[in-house]
Amino acid sequence: MTDETVARVIAMINRALDAPVENLSADSRVLEISGFDSLAMERLAAELGEARGGEVNPLAFAQVETIRDLADLLEAESRSAS
Repeated sequence: MTDETVARVIAMINRALDAPVENLSADSRVLEISGFDSLAMERLAAELGEARGGEVNPLAFAQVETIRDLADLLEAESRSAS
């Protein structure tokens, strides 16, 4: 997982929330982000899917806890799509 991927995921979260969230890091817990609800989760899943060129594995997505997990998922999904 790279810092660039973490930054991409944080940007995706900000778009999913339609507002910038400050002080997010790789260790931030996704479900503890203010305003992050099921709609934001759906938006994020859709954007992650678009970023990798297909759907995100829903079982893997359901196990995500931190932004680091999302970055790892994005990188893993991108590698498997290649």
